[in-house]
Amino acid sequence: MGITQSLKEAGVKLGLLKDEDGQQADKPDDKTLATRPLITPRPARPEDNRNNNQPEGQPGSLASDWSLVLSSEDPIETIYQRVSFTQPDFTAEHMLEILDLVSDEPAEKRSQKVELQLKLPKKKYGTTPQSIQQDAARKYRILSEFVKAVSGDLEKEIAKKQSHIDTLQKEIDKAKQEIEQKRQAGAKVRQLCLDRAKRLKEVVDYFGGDVSASD
Repeated sequence: MGITQSLKEAGVKLGLLKDEDGQQADKPDDKTLATRPLITPRPARPEDNRNNNQPEGQPGSLASDWSLVLSSEDPIETIYQRVSFTQPDFTAEHMLEILDLVSDEPAEKRSQKVELQLKLPKKKYGTTPQSIQQDAARKYRILSEFVKAVSGDLEKEIAKKQSHIDTLQKEIDKAKQEIEQKRQAGAKVRQLCLDRAKRLKEVVDYFGGDVSASD
């Protein structure tokens, strides 16, 4: 499953987005159930020391260096960094981890456990369902626009490489044809020489000479 689809599903499961049928997930109630340990937000990174209100970068600008993203150990994080996207303390990816932990639970218990898991980030970072949804939506747009922007350039690059391969293949086929033609021509001349030499030996033999004798 792609990351953008996962982010979208997170919004649906939170009851903040509608699914394909136009339905929203059940809202969490106030009941508290035993649950697994809380997801710990990731440590702060140097690139996070930016203005959270800065405008999003332009995903399309990455089209020229898509190879950098493809060669990265963490392509998604590289995309975020390249468009100067500031990660919040509690990210949509953290929400995905929580949803994975409770994925086998019935719908009602799942909502209750999600609410319980969100208590710590809510208290520590002021995290809200809206802030998580906004993070997921922004990342969804960034990744979707990146894919759209890069796909065209990627297809062009692939077509260029394929054209080069086709040109090389034509040169290879031509070289093979020339080799075969020379091989056949060489065999023909060789046979002609052997046949003529045999007949010439008949002349030498007729006069009792020796073909190996020097003039």
